[in-house]
Amino acid sequence: MKLTKDQALGLRSILEKQSRNEKHIGYHILPECFDTVLKGTEYENNYVFWEKERFSYFVNKVEFYNKKVVDVGCNIGYFLFGVLECGAREVIGYEGKDTCGEFINKAVNFIDSPERFNFINEYFQFEGEAGSYDVGLLLNVLHHLGDDYGESSLSMTAAKKKMLDQLNGLSKNVETLIFQMGFNWKGDRHSCLFPNGTKAEMIEFIREGTYEFWEVQDIGIAERKKEGGVVYQPLSEKNILRDDSMGEFLNRPIFVLRTKMRG
Repeated sequence: MKLTKDQALGLRSILEKQSRNEKHIGYHILPECFDTVLKGTEYENNYVFWEKERFSYFVNKVEFYNKKVVDVGCNIGYFLFGVLECGAREVIGYEGKDTCGEFINKAVNFIDSPERFNFINEYFQFEGEAGSYDVGLLLNVLHHLGDDYGESSLSMTAAKKKMLDQLNGLSKNVETLIFQMGFNWKGDRHSCLFPNGTKAEMIEFIREGTYEFWEVQDIGIAERKKEGGVVYQPLSEKNILRDDSMGEFLNRPIFVLRTKMRG
């Protein structure tokens, strides 16, 4: 892929426009393959939501080479462009926000194999999905049920059951799923999904609620590095404890799930 600085800045300008007009500010950074030309400049990525660190964990735990990958709620495709670089056979992204579609439809013109990239500018239909995928990504989507998508009239109890239903439903379509969710329902810190807002509660909720459908292969927890920055490490007695100094986002575990429903 050959990308000029002006082309990269053009892509970044789309993200900057989006960040001024959307509530999820900060989720918009250039995928690594487009950011390379801006390395060392004032326009270089700022990893607000630790995309690089999370992706390092993904590739350490999951093989993407020659795989068919779906990303539900792909935003601007940061991870999809990343798995293409890892040699994925085909990637499919679902995202309902039109502004994200504007970016992806522009960016895909600059990659080497656009025929491997499929983007659907619609919200994923959990109940109607019939596709089959080697790997799936479902990152920080489900806690927005009833807000960004789904029925707004749901109670929290009903919403939590629906979240599990949607997560478990994917076990029929996806072999390996990389999953993450937030603690706060609809992003509202006054509506925590778990009484004490702890990682242990979330992990128990996922383990118990998905037992018949998914095997939990790995759980990654963010830890601060002595030299600065963040790295995702295996779950331990120490890092399972909530660390408020890291903020809500970095307290969200990353789950690697393997289906029990296929094969």
